[in-house]
Amino acid sequence: MHADICDPKDPSALDRFIRVLHEFCAVKINEGWGGDVHVVEYRIGDQSLTVFSDHWNIDIEGPDALVKGIVDAMTAMTQRDEMRP
Repeated sequence: MHADICDPKDPSALDRFIRVLHEFCAVKINEGWGGDVHVVEYRIGDQSLTVFSDHWNIDIEGPDALVKGIVDAMTAMTQRDEMRP
């Protein structure tokens, strides 16, 4: 499954994504470039999550349940952050 995560120029969204990866205990296992796209592969439990980032977007690809879990965690964290004074 594939999902758009955030604009790389949005520091709040990028911070939330990094916090979500930390909450999921993501471990970076590979990193490189494919043209103008920065590609990072993470291990989360026994699953692999690939993060693609360029000047326009950060998106992820991985098993359906993992991607849905990350998207849901991002949504929940965004809602919590917006409720803070």
